Amino acid sequence: MDQEAYRLCAVRETFEESGILLAYNNGFGRLLEVPDSERAEGRELIHKSKVPFRTWLAKKGGRPDVDGLIPFTRWVTPPQVPKRYSTQMYLYFLPIAQGGAAQTGIPSETEALIPPPTHDGGLEHTSARFLPAAEWLRLATTEDVILYPPQFTLLTLISQFLDPSVPNALTPAVLEQQRRELKEFVKGGDPSWGEACISPTSGGKAPDGREILVLNTPPPELKGTSRRGPMEWVVLIRPTKKGLRGLELARREDLKKHEGTRL
Repeated sequence: MDQEAYRLCAVRETFEESGILLAYNNGFGRLLEVPDSERAEGRELIHKSKVPFRTWLAKKGGRPDVDGLIPFTRWVTPPQVPKRYSTQMYLYFLPIAQGGAAQTGIPSETEALIPPPTHDGGLEHTSARFLPAAEWLRLATTEDVILYPPQFTLLTLISQFLDPSVPNALTPAVLEQQRRELKEFVKGGDPSWGEACISPTSGGKAPDGREILVLNTPPPELKGTSRRGPMEWVVLIRPTKKGLRGLELARREDLKKHEGTRL
């Protein structure tokens, strides 16, 4: 289940891997701003476990914004994989600039200037960028990046709501509306996307030969409980020597219409 320890881990990992600090300033009540040099030093110290994350934050006058995280599925590695993980996913909405920061890059008294994400020097990755969900999906389709079923599934769902192509998409009013709709969506479903626990299992072959991953089967550790994933969705994949290709989030009912497909 979602716990504060998972939330703190998510905030810490986000900082270590991108430099984005999801923490509030104790004095101003807005996101904490730390100079670039101090941020880089902090990322290294925390990654090497030379200082606890909370301790470093407190010295900078901040506290982790664990309450700002919105649970958005838990994924558990299937049992046949030798090394398994249980990963809690979250949504987090950075503040929408209402005034000066949007036009000038200079934050108002109630706004913080959000730095661009940066890589961690090659410790865990070599590139970091802010891009719309739909753009990450496009890059996966053209094989410029590799996305795995958890990231692909969640980005596909997000892209239905956070759409930069709609008129006035970057205005505060439209952004707020899109975020509200996404938050309401996460609360819905059976189970809700916030409570869903997903351990992908094989569901046979699609008509085009791709493998079907069903998402509703709970991991063996949770059998006998009410935790499970969504029944109505499956993920299509085409394993290759270079990784997974041809990913698609599809509805189970649509696949059932094809002769020979059993789900």
